[in-house]
Amino acid sequence: MFWIIVFALGWNLPLVEQFVWVGVVFVSILVHELGHVSSALFFGRRSRVVLYSMGGLTIPETQTSPLTGWRHAVVAFSGPTAGLLLAFLAYLTIPLMGSTSSGLLGILYFHLVQINVVWSLVNLLPIWPLDGGQVARSLLSAVGNDLGYSLALGLSLFTAGIVTVVAWQMNRPVIGVFAVYFAFKEWQQSV
Repeated sequence: MFWIIVFALGWNLPLVEQFVWVGVVFVSILVHELGHVSSALFFGRRSRVVLYSMGGLTIPETQTSPLTGWRHAVVAFSGPTAGLLLAFLAYLTIPLMGSTSSGLLGILYFHLVQINVVWSLVNLLPIWPLDGGQVARSLLSAVGNDLGYSLALGLSLFTAGIVTVVAWQMNRPVIGVFAVYFAFKEWQQSV
């Protein structure tokens, strides 16, 4: 399902560019998830990566107690950080290999930078289950588990509402639908 959705998201690209797009999305999601894996490993938690229809997921290999508080926030934050680092490295190194204004190298450069910057920033929004929502929930749990969860849920719903309005104004309603879907699903589980 992962491959079908990635191809569908790049359906309007020329054929060669579509294959570059799919490869870059795959590598970008893998780097993002490996960011989570590496920081979890730092805290003594071995994990594995699973690709699924909406992207990737890092799953702990053992059933120990989950990381909480700032440790969980670090693990959640490390995925977008790895993506931003990949974009930064592409931004610095690919122009050294040749022109990025045209050709296959230009296409690779554009998608590596764009996908990793945009996806990392979107993923940092405090909407559950995105990484930003997990960071907010982990940090707000310091206030108290129930109160922290309620505050994080309210922040998630508020942010999803703002994203929906902005996405609608930008004529990108699908983004708004996903934001509301994620926030509503979390609210529904909390009730």
